[in-house]
Amino acid sequence: TQKLNQSNNKINELSLQLTQQKNEYEQLILRDKKIASDSINKLEINCKQLQLEIDKFPNTIENLKKEKINLQKEYDNSFKKIETLSLQIDQLNLNQQQEQKDFKIKFEQSQDKFIDLESKFDQSQQKLIINNKKIEEQRLIINDLKNQITLLNSKNLLIDNNSSN
Repeated sequence: TQKLNQSNNKINELSLQLTQQKNEYEQLILRDKKIASDSINKLEINCKQLQLEIDKFPNTIENLKKEKINLQKEYDNSFKKIETLSLQIDQLNLNQQQEQKDFKIKFEQSQDKFIDLESKFDQSQQKLIINNKKIEEQRLIINDLKNQITLLNSKNLLIDNNSSN
Protein backbone atom coordinates (compact mmCIF):
# COMPACT_ATOMS: atom_id res chain seq x y z
CA THR A 1 0.00 0.00 0.00
CA GLN A 2 2.88 2.34 0.84
CA LYS A 3 4.54 1.64 -2.50
CA LEU A 4 1.21 2.18 -4.22
CA ASN A 5 0.84 5.54 -2.45
CA GLN A 6 4.40 6.44 -3.36
CA SER A 7 3.74 5.48 -6.97
CA ASN A 8 0.53 7.50 -7.00
CA ASN A 9 2.37 10.46 -5.47
CA LYS A 10 5.07 10.14 -8.13
CA ILE A 11 2.42 10.00 -10.89
CA ASN A 12 0.71 13.06 -9.42
CA GLU A 13 4.03 14.88 -9.22
CA LEU A 14 4.93 14.00 -12.82
CA SER A 15 1.44 14.89 -13.98
CA LEU A 16 1.69 18.26 -12.21
CA GLN A 17 5.06 18.92 -13.80
CA LEU A 18 3.77 18.01 -17.26
CA THR A 19 0.69 20.14 -16.71
CA GLN A 20 2.88 23.07 -15.69
CA GLN A 21 5.07 22.58 -18.76
CA LYS A 22 2.01 22.30 -20.95
CA ASN A 23 0.61 25.51 -19.44
CA GLU A 24 3.92 27.26 -20.07
CA TYR A 25 3.92 26.11 -23.71
CA GLU A 26 0.31 27.17 -24.10
CA GLN A 27 1.23 30.59 -22.72
CA LEU A 28 4.04 30.77 -25.26
CA ILE A 29 1.64 29.78 -28.03
CA LEU A 30 -0.84 32.43 -26.92
CA ARG A 31 1.97 35.00 -26.85
CA ASP A 32 3.12 33.99 -30.34
CA LYS A 33 -0.46 34.01 -31.62
CA LYS A 34 -0.76 37.56 -30.26
CA ILE A 35 2.50 38.44 -31.97
CA ALA A 36 1.23 36.86 -35.19
CA SER A 37 -2.07 38.69 -34.89
CA ASP A 38 -0.22 41.93 -34.19
CA SER A 39 2.03 41.21 -37.17
CA ILE A 40 -1.00 40.63 -39.38
CA ASN A 41 -2.58 43.86 -38.19
CA LYS A 42 0.71 45.65 -38.64
CA LEU A 43 1.06 44.14 -42.10
CA GLU A 44 -2.43 45.24 -43.07
CA ILE A 45 -1.81 48.75 -41.76
CA ASN A 46 1.54 48.90 -43.51
CA CYS A 47 -0.01 47.66 -46.75
CA LYS A 48 -2.57 50.46 -46.59
CA GLN A 49 0.16 52.96 -45.83
CA LEU A 50 2.24 51.51 -48.65
CA GLN A 51 -0.61 51.94 -51.03
CA LEU A 52 -0.89 55.57 -50.00
CA GLU A 53 2.86 56.00 -50.44
CA ILE A 54 2.73 54.27 -53.82
CA ASP A 55 -0.01 56.61 -54.87
CA LYS A 56 2.03 59.59 -53.67
CA PHE A 57 5.53 58.49 -54.58
CA PRO A 58 5.76 55.96 -57.41
CA ASN A 59 9.57 55.91 -57.18
CA THR A 60 9.56 54.29 -53.69
CA ILE A 61 7.64 51.20 -54.78
CA GLU A 62 10.70 48.93 -54.61
CA ASN A 63 11.53 49.96 -51.05
CA LEU A 64 7.96 49.42 -49.99
CA LYS A 65 7.89 46.01 -51.62
CA LYS A 66 11.00 45.05 -49.65
CA GLU A 67 9.40 46.20 -46.42
CA LYS A 68 6.28 44.21 -47.25
CA ILE A 69 8.43 41.11 -47.88
CA ASN A 70 10.14 41.59 -44.52
CA LEU A 71 6.81 41.91 -42.76
CA GLN A 72 5.60 38.76 -44.48
CA LYS A 73 8.73 36.95 -43.28
CA GLU A 74 8.06 38.14 -39.73
CA TYR A 75 4.50 36.89 -40.04
CA ASP A 76 5.69 33.52 -41.43
CA ASN A 77 8.27 33.17 -38.64
CA SER A 78 5.62 33.77 -36.00
CA PHE A 79 3.50 31.00 -37.45
CA LYS A 80 6.50 28.68 -37.61
CA LYS A 81 7.10 29.33 -33.91
CA ILE A 82 3.46 28.47 -33.18
CA GLU A 83 3.77 25.23 -35.17
CA THR A 84 7.00 24.33 -33.38
CA LEU A 85 5.44 24.92 -29.97
CA SER A 86 2.37 22.90 -30.96
CA LEU A 87 4.62 20.00 -31.99
CA GLN A 88 6.50 20.26 -28.69
CA ILE A 89 3.24 20.14 -26.75
CA ASP A 90 2.12 17.13 -28.79
CA GLN A 91 5.44 15.40 -28.02
CA LEU A 92 5.07 16.19 -24.31
CA ASN A 93 1.56 14.71 -24.38
CA LEU A 94 2.87 11.58 -26.11
CA ASN A 95 5.68 11.30 -23.56
CA GLN A 96 3.21 11.68 -20.72
CA GLN A 97 0.94 9.01 -22.18
CA GLN A 98 3.89 6.64 -22.61
CA GLU A 99 5.03 7.26 -19.04
CA GLN A 100 1.52 6.56 -17.80
CA LYS A 101 1.38 3.31 -19.82
CA ASP A 102 4.80 2.26 -18.50
CA PHE A 103 3.75 3.05 -14.95
CA LYS A 104 0.49 1.14 -15.38
CA ILE A 105 2.43 -1.92 -16.58
CA LYS A 106 4.86 -1.67 -13.66
CA PHE A 107 1.98 -1.15 -11.26
CA GLU A 108 0.15 -4.22 -12.59
CA GLN A 109 3.35 -6.26 -12.32
CA SER A 110 3.74 -5.08 -8.74
CA GLN A 111 0.17 -6.05 -8.00
CA ASP A 112 0.82 -9.52 -9.46
CA LYS A 113 3.90 -9.90 -7.28
CA PHE A 114 1.94 -8.74 -4.26
CA ILE A 115 -0.81 -11.28 -4.98
CA ASP A 116 1.85 -14.01 -5.33
CA LEU A 117 3.37 -12.98 -2.00
CA GLU A 118 -0.05 -12.97 -0.36
CA SER A 119 -0.67 -16.46 -1.72
CA LYS A 120 2.70 -17.69 -0.45
CA PHE A 121 1.99 -16.08 2.92
CA ASP A 122 -1.41 -17.82 3.08
CA GLN A 123 0.25 -21.12 2.18
CA SER A 124 2.86 -20.59 4.89
CA GLN A 125 0.14 -19.82 7.42
CA GLN A 126 -1.68 -23.01 6.44
CA LYS A 127 1.53 -25.02 6.85
CA LEU A 128 2.12 -23.37 10.22
CA ILE A 129 -1.39 -24.26 11.36
CA ILE A 130 -0.86 -27.88 10.22
CA ASN A 131 2.53 -28.02 11.95
CA ASN A 132 1.03 -26.58 15.14
CA LYS A 133 -1.67 -29.27 15.06
CA LYS A 134 1.00 -31.93 14.58
CA ILE A 135 3.00 -30.49 17.49
CA GLU A 136 -0.12 -30.51 19.67
CA GLU A 137 -0.79 -34.13 18.68
CA GLN A 138 2.80 -35.02 19.57
CA ARG A 139 2.42 -33.28 22.94
CA LEU A 140 -0.72 -35.26 23.64
CA ILE A 141 1.09 -38.47 22.73
CA ILE A 142 4.05 -37.49 24.95
CA ASN A 143 1.72 -36.63 27.85
CA ASP A 144 -0.07 -39.91 27.37
CA LEU A 145 3.26 -41.75 27.36
CA LYS A 146 4.35 -39.87 30.51
CA ASN A 147 1.11 -40.86 32.18
CA GLN A 148 1.66 -44.47 31.14
CA ILE A 149 5.23 -44.35 32.48
CA THR A 150 4.02 -42.83 35.73
CA LEU A 151 1.36 -45.51 35.99
CA LEU A 152 3.90 -48.22 35.26
CA ASN A 153 6.30 -46.76 37.81
CA SER A 154 3.50 -46.71 40.34
CA LYS A 155 2.67 -50.33 39.59
CA ASN A 156 6.35 -51.25 39.88
CA LEU A 157 6.55 -49.55 43.25
CA LEU A 158 3.49 -51.38 44.41
CA ILE A 159 4.90 -54.65 43.20
CA ASP A 160 8.21 -53.87 44.86
CA ASN A 161 6.48 -52.97 48.08
CA ASN A 162 4.32 -56.05 47.98
CA SER A 163 7.26 -58.26 47.22
CA SER A 164 9.28 -56.90 50.08
CA ASN A 165 6.42 -57.38 52.49
